[in-house]
Amino acid sequence: MTTKRSPRFSRVSTRPVSFNEQDLEILRHVHRFRLLRTPDIVSLSGRGEKAIQRRLRLLYQHKYLDRIRPESFNDSIIHALGNRGADEISNHYRIRRERVDWQAKNRSLQRGYIDHTLMIGETMSWVTEQCRNESDLRVITQKNPSQNTDLFVMATTPFRGAWYNLKIFPDWIFSVTGLDSIERPGKFYYLECDRSTMPVSATTLKRSSIEKKMSVYLASIRNGYHRDTFDQNNARVLWLIDSRYSGEKRLENLLEMNRQLTGGRGSRAFLFALREPLMKSPNARNAPVINGKGERVSLLG
Repeated sequence: MTTKRSPRFSRVSTRPVSFNEQDLEILRHVHRFRLLRTPDIVSLSGRGEKAIQRRLRLLYQHKYLDRIRPESFNDSIIHALGNRGADEISNHYRIRRERVDWQAKNRSLQRGYIDHTLMIGETMSWVTEQCRNESDLRVITQKNPSQNTDLFVMATTPFRGAWYNLKIFPDWIFSVTGLDSIERPGKFYYLECDRSTMPVSATTLKRSSIEKKMSVYLASIRNGYHRDTFDQNNARVLWLIDSRYSGEKRLENLLEMNRQLTGGRGSRAFLFALREPLMKSPNARNAPVINGKGERVSLLG
């Protein structure tokens, strides 16, 4: 006897859902990253794939979660917060529930935003899984569900012959620390997920550019912004480049800009990696990552 499969992108009558802590954890992940694929939720939760898939189906059918169609039918389902999920997050974490129809908002998302947001979630799920595999490391995000504000970096930095007070928004901020943080002090990261859409240089500060972002990161690290604001040491910028968009050439351009901004030296505070080779690496310590000087380095070591 064959079991009829539920349609992937339409809701059908199903058994009642008994909402539990595992479901809240799933909602917390989706709320935090905005969009996540099924494998990324599995990696973030550390639970069995089939168990997670069952809960995801129920959460979708009961409107706690919503789904966005991927570009290819064979791609993993993209999960977003549904209206009931937003209510649950608001009630549990005591945060203001915006008067938003999340289902309508999810339908209005542009493909560029979707791809970029998924890249952030994929990266952080990979980092989380790698730390879990190391057994003595853990990843700590600097944004939790009770915070509705984006975190930023500020610095006074020279730009084209003048000094400006500039603010930038990293794609994510996290730290990797040993389970015994006294014996093994953590490493602090600003994450940039690069899909080759931002110009490397620009003639005006009104537009985002790699030059502007790198300038602010360099000045903020030099001035200890990470210590004063986040109480963290050893700040690094992890610049992950989507290999599908002229990856090698883009990497060369970013390295060249890093050298230009540091008098030709390059900065060890900047780490660069191509997305696909990094994600395929079974061990983060040996993943293909180089710093601003072109030296091969360990991401977690």
